[in-house]
Amino acid sequence: MSSGQIALIVAVVITIYLDWLLMQWLKKNKKGGDKKTVQKVDFQLSRFYSPIFKWVSNLNFELPLITLWALWVGRVYLNFDRNMVPGLGNDDFLLSIYPYFPFVRVLQCGDCFFWNGLLNGGSPTFGDSIGALLHPVMAAIMLLFGVTNGIKMAMLASLIMGGWSLWWIAKVLDLKPVTRLWVSALAVVGGHMAGPLYSGDVGIVFSTAATSLTIAPALALGLYGRRRDAILFGLMLAQAILAGQGYLQLALFSCVIPAMLIFGMNRYLQVTKIWKEIALAIVIAVLIASVVLIPWFTFGSQISRPTEPRSDQPMEYMPMNLLIRDMNFFLEESLEKIAAPNLYVMYIGWIPILLAIAAWRIVPQEKLRLYLFFIASIALIFFLGSGAPLRWAKDFLPGFLRDIRNPNFGVGLAVTLILGLAALGLDQILSLKWPAVSIFNTATKKNQLIDFRWVLAPILLWSITSVYQFNDQFRYLQFWPKELVRSAESIPTKPAQWVRPVYGNWTFVAAAVRHNVKITDAFRIWEMVNRPNPPMSLDSGNDPAMVNDPNYLKTVDGVSFVLYPQTFYAFVDTGDEQIPCEAIADGGHVQVTCDNAKAGDLTVYENAMRGWRVWRDGKSAALEEGQWLKVSAPAGKHIYIFRYWPGDVIGGFLLTLIGLGLSYWLWNQNQPDSTPSATE
Repeated sequence: MSSGQIALIVAVVITIYLDWLLMQWLKKNKKGGDKKTVQKVDFQLSRFYSPIFKWVSNLNFELPLITLWALWVGRVYLNFDRNMVPGLGNDDFLLSIYPYFPFVRVLQCGDCFFWNGLLNGGSPTFGDSIGALLHPVMAAIMLLFGVTNGIKMAMLASLIMGGWSLWWIAKVLDLKPVTRLWVSALAVVGGHMAGPLYSGDVGIVFSTAATSLTIAPALALGLYGRRRDAILFGLMLAQAILAGQGYLQLALFSCVIPAMLIFGMNRYLQVTKIWKEIALAIVIAVLIASVVLIPWFTFGSQISRPTEPRSDQPMEYMPMNLLIRDMNFFLEESLEKIAAPNLYVMYIGWIPILLAIAAWRIVPQEKLRLYLFFIASIALIFFLGSGAPLRWAKDFLPGFLRDIRNPNFGVGLAVTLILGLAALGLDQILSLKWPAVSIFNTATKKNQLIDFRWVLAPILLWSITSVYQFNDQFRYLQFWPKELVRSAESIPTKPAQWVRPVYGNWTFVAAAVRHNVKITDAFRIWEMVNRPNPPMSLDSGNDPAMVNDPNYLKTVDGVSFVLYPQTFYAFVDTGDEQIPCEAIADGGHVQVTCDNAKAGDLTVYENAMRGWRVWRDGKSAALEEGQWLKVSAPAGKHIYIFRYWPGDVIGGFLLTLIGLGLSYWLWNQNQPDSTPSATE
């Protein structure tokens, strides 16, 4: 969809809204000397527009307004040049998008996307927790727009989700419309939705938005204890898990859910029935997310992640990141942080902080438990973000928790909670008795009251504009160099071969895998244990001396290529020689044709993992042990078909269906009595 089409849709929506306002005004003013004329016009209009106006009047215009605001804030992402990507620095952006390239292949080759055969010998696609492959929003966007443009659309979706999450919180708390719109607008421009983009951490932004959507149903469940609130909370927990990354999910499950203990105990410290509903929500979430949870845990034991440098910051310093908008501060190692703005920028300004603090004094006694939930969740998330609990308990934690080096990424969820608390404070302030000035209008002979609440308007507007102005610098697109893209796309993809990329150039890697090129010796945020990368059949680089190599192939836009004719992707080892075979590889679909006069073993340079199967001339054969795919190869010409069908994904998918079915069944059952806990 082009920017012009989006602008047209926006114009139509605004026009319908203005028409509706006009009709409302006409109805209120249809009296006096023009009564008959107004009735006639109203009758003529109503013949055509009354059904539309009746339908439109039942809609909530707040969500569309928040959406329009998010689209305007993220308008830079409406550039559909696929060689323009987010981030001031590309490094983390490129690492974030690797999992999506095999995923979008589902439209071309079906089940081939189960295996990511594009990097370092291949790995299970769903074993990589970096991506949000099966999140319904991300999956739909990727399949519609592709990877690089899809990520830009996902950033727009993140802004919308971030704004909607605060609107939902305010709606659950029954706050005023002006409060809902203010806090939603502030959430869209908040630093938690922008700071990670400094180095292109697009996955963190999307994960922050997805986990923020869990707070509203958690509050509804805590306040009212209804079964449908539990189901909705479970569904939102599931989509948060599917959003990937892990940092925000850790904060959600280890901080927010334990804080719900406040709702689960009455004033006599007795456990209420609400814990059954919370447990039900967790069961639903785990079942639905099993399609990714099981592969993550299965594959997680076979990989290692870097643990240095650690970025956690002492808890007493972290709140300062909410208030500072000086980039020089984030680019230096002060207050015991590292020089990495993407890890610390969370700027939302003083106004929401002061409103959140003010809530303590003005929140009614019956809402004190609600206030304590917010405070406990925020405090626990900051404590976790400091890394202290992970360091203290590292000897008792499983490896995938000990390897967490950036727990402060989870603090983005605390920003959502702080804004929710600020909304609660603002709403209580607006509910106070404010002075008013009465002005006598000599023309109408009536007194006109001026409410001093309007004094807050410029303050609230400034709180949004100041946050927008600072954080907008992170919503930035930069070009991939055209020369690198052309050289990467000049690499032949058939027959299959492993290619070593230009050293240290991750843009070249991303452009190559987008073209379905198999890359070896590429840097990833994790690596497989005791599995060296496959040898290269083709080398690329910027060294001018490469043109003098006897196996020099070509130079494209400054990138030279050298063949390694004795290295094959697939070959039969007879013991005396290696006989190359023709191979076509597309993810988990590998077809090899061999014509060997002597029997031996066929080796294919793809990591052999549970889930691979092989057929020789249409008949099932047994894979041999070892790092690479290997099968016996009798003499003669034979065709070998390799397929990757992971049992963990299939089993997880069945559990996902069970979770969805359970949710649907429970939703349609007679609902048990609610157990309101906030007022007990």
